[in-house]
Amino acid sequence: MTIVEGAIVVAFGVLLIATVAFLIRCARRGGKVIQVVGGGLTLMTMGNVRDPSNERVEIAKQPRKKESGEAGDPPSEQ
Repeated sequence: MTIVEGAIVVAFGVLLIATVAFLIRCARRGGKVIQVVGGGLTLMTMGNVRDPSNERVEIAKQPRKKESGEAGDPPSEQ
């Protein structure tokens, strides 16, 4: 295999992956026909890739910080 043939194979692979990613993104947006395509890709496990770290869930579970400068009750004067 020459360098040119290798570059063509790599370019074809990147194009294939980009096409699959585009179809999955379009399926999430809507449209009946494209949803069927996205559903088929999901069944073939090409659209079933998830972030294993669950970072979004962990961020959502964290309590929000107060925006005001005061934190808690005012000091008691005794």
